[in-house]
Amino acid sequence: MKNSEVAEIFARNERQAQVRHLFIEDKSIYSYGHHFKVAEKLDDNTALFNSCGYSISTARHKSHILRALKSNGYKVIFIAECDIDNLSKEIRHNENKINELKQKKTRNEITTECKEQAIKEYKEQNNLLIDLAIKKGIIIEAI
Repeated sequence: MKNSEVAEIFARNERQAQVRHLFIEDKSIYSYGHHFKVAEKLDDNTALFNSCGYSISTARHKSHILRALKSNGYKVIFIAECDIDNLSKEIRHNENKINELKQKKTRNEITTECKEQAIKEYKEQNNLLIDLAIKKGIIIEAI
């Protein structure tokens, strides 16, 4: 079995599969052990995805998993360590990125388009994070 196959199995809601350094347990998928949770499914169409970096091989695992989740119609919420307690921190991080992008000067139409797309994606992520906070009854610090 390949890493990409384990990622697909995870996205299709199967609860167990494993290949060398990538494995599924219940609603979560891990790279190289329980110390690095790559993603956790919240429901049948929403998943938390670890926004933290790691090794090159874990980056490949993350790429397979993200591709599988998106191709199976999941809304993906990027959050540090798949930890809901990081909601405020992640929202603040996204707001800072939006502000940096807004202040950044662009040289041409293409870079302006890319900048606008990045701002849109950060805003969409924040909307998903806020919806998740409301759904879970979590109080978010004021930004």
